[in-house]
Amino acid sequence: MKATGLFTFVCIFCLCMVCGCSSTPGMLLVANKSDNTLFLINGETFQLVDSTSTGDDPHETIVLATQNWAYTANMQGNSISVIDLSERNELHRIDLTDYGKPHGLALSKDGTKLYVTSQATKTVLEIDVATEEIRRTFKTEQEGTHMLAMGKDGTTLYAANLGSGNTSVIDLQAGEVVKTLATGEGSEGIDVRPDGKEVWVTARSGSVAIIDTENNEVVEHLAAGGLPIRVKFTPNGKHALVSCNQADEVIIFDVATRQPHETIKTGKGPVGIQIRPDGKLAFVANSGGNTVSVIDLESMTISETIPTGKTPDGMAYQ
Repeated sequence: MKATGLFTFVCIFCLCMVCGCSSTPGMLLVANKSDNTLFLINGETFQLVDSTSTGDDPHETIVLATQNWAYTANMQGNSISVIDLSERNELHRIDLTDYGKPHGLALSKDGTKLYVTSQATKTVLEIDVATEEIRRTFKTEQEGTHMLAMGKDGTTLYAANLGSGNTSVIDLQAGEVVKTLATGEGSEGIDVRPDGKEVWVTARSGSVAIIDTENNEVVEHLAAGGLPIRVKFTPNGKHALVSCNQADEVIIFDVATRQPHETIKTGKGPVGIQIRPDGKLAFVANSGGNTVSVIDLESMTISETIPTGKTPDGMAYQ
C-alpha cells in the first residue's frame, strides 16, 4: 500500500510538471491608492493573505516573476516601490524625483528592464532591473503619458497619452518614438491582443481604438459609453474587457466580431482589470467602492465581491 501510494503521488507530481498545473492558486495583487498599500489576495479563496506598504499613491503594479518581486508606480511619491513577494514586504523605493508622476509599468520579455511612464516629463523611462539605473529615456512630447503595453515580440512599446488623446509607438531597437497615433480624447487604457496582432486603447470620450500592429495604424474605433478607462484581453484572445468608470460596468467585447458580448454591472467606479491566468475569472477594481468584483467568465456573472483598501486601482497576478 505504501509503495502504491508513493507511486501514485509521483505520477501525479510528474503529470502536474508536464501539464503545468499547480495546486497553488496564485495571488492577486491590488494597489490601494489612498492607503499606500499593496494587498495580496488568494486567487481562489479571495481571502486577504497579507499586505505591505508602498510609496505615496500607488497607481499601477506589475510582477517580475524571475525575482518574485512586484513593483508599484507611486504617482504622488515620485517613486517605484520594490516589493519582495516571498517576504511580502517593501524592500526599498527607486527615487524618480527628476521624473515626476510615474504611472504605467511594463517589463521587457527577459525581465531585465522595467519601463515606466513619467507624466510630468512626457517621458517613458527604461530602468535596468539589476542596477535600478535609468538606461534610456523616450520623449513622447505628449501630455499625460499614462499607460504602457509591450508588444508580443518585445521590440515595440505602446504608450497611451491621456492629455493629448493619442498613443506613442516606441521602437525599442531604434531607441525612439516612431509614430504617434490619434486614438481618441482621453486615451488611457491599453492592452495587446495575446497573438500580438492588435493593440486596443480606451478613450474616455467614449471609444476603443484598434491598432493593427503590422503597420501600426488605427483601423477602427468601437463605441463604448460610460467613460471607458481600462481594457484587458482574456488569455485566449476571445474577449476584451473594458471597464466603464462612470457607468459602473464592464463591457465584454467579442474580439472576432468587435461587438459587445455582455455588459456586467460592477461596484462603484471600476478601473483596473486583471484576468486569472487560467482565463476563468476576471477581477475588476472598483475605486469608488473599495472592492474588487470577481467575474465568472463562463457564466458572465459576478461571483464574488472582495473588500480592499481605499481606492483600489492597478492590479497584477503572481
